Amino acid sequence: MGLSKDLIGTTRAGGSLLITRSRLRLFAKATGQEDPVFVDVKAAKQAGHRDLPVPPTFLFAVDLEVPDPFAYLAELGVDLRTILHGEQAFTYHATAHAGDE
Repeated sequence: MGLSKDLIGTTRAGGSLLITRSRLRLFAKATGQEDPVFVDVKAAKQAGHRDLPVPPTFLFAVDLEVPDPFAYLAELGVDLRTILHGEQAFTYHATAHAGDE
């Protein structure tokens, strides 16, 4: 069963998070980021960043930290037993850095 077209144009509440250097370093280590720009502020600045840049998928991973990250699917009427995650893409419009919220 597909999603109701009544859902088009609906919005969900957002949130905010202060991005810290320690959190970025931990994520970089956990995901095998070997480029020093993700852990060394001096290397990041030499590469043209204002601070440590956010590694790819960090913001998505943070979104999974809520107690029930997929509750919104049930709220939309999606039966989780009938779906399979097959593909995902990200579009970045700007680089987030340590210190951003």
